[in-house]
Amino acid sequence: MNKKKIILTFVITLVIVLIVGCAVAAFILTRDNEVIKIKAEDISENTLVVNDEGTIQSALVEDFAKDYYDIDELTDFVKEDLDNYNKANKTNISLVEAKSNNGKAVLVFDYDSIDEYSSYNGIKAKVFNAKEALKDERVPSNLIKNGEDGVVPKDRVYENEKYITVVVDGDTEIIVNGKIKYYSGCDIIGEGRVLAKTGERAVVVFK
Repeated sequence: MNKKKIILTFVITLVIVLIVGCAVAAFILTRDNEVIKIKAEDISENTLVVNDEGTIQSALVEDFAKDYYDIDELTDFVKEDLDNYNKANKTNISLVEAKSNNGKAVLVFDYDSIDEYSSYNGIKAKVFNAKEALKDERVPSNLIKNGEDGVVPKDRVYENEKYITVVVDGDTEIIVNGKIKYYSGCDIIGEGRVLAKTGERAVVVFK
């Protein structure tokens, strides 16, 4: 098998991993309602970041230990694929970084919206403002309040119109650039970080 075919096979594997779902690493650069950005050198796991203004960043990590794997060839292939995808779908997805480190390839992507992330990766995901979340059936009627036992009806939750809600279908870890207020279908694993429960829809309300 020549190098071109090997790189193509690797990229197909990366896409399959994204469709199955992403897990998120703890390495982030900013917090406290600033825009969160990640660097390839800090990432060791698949990563999804949701900022409150709607921008999305993700990182894809895959084994890259074979001597015949070439990060430059992989980078060129992914950029060409993205260019074709953006032209066909009128999107603005970009490959920010691609690095090989300790037998792993890390690809970091920027998206203008959750819709771009969802369509490109084949993962059902959405970001709602308070009014949208209150009406949308994807947000359950009761949500768990962070740090407390019991649940709260969503009509009470969204009395605060500044809340932002992230909904993701899939076994995914989610990082948000704010304080998590309520959640469902996931476990809180750190500040601004949750891990979706297998087979459940992750819902995160933050501000």
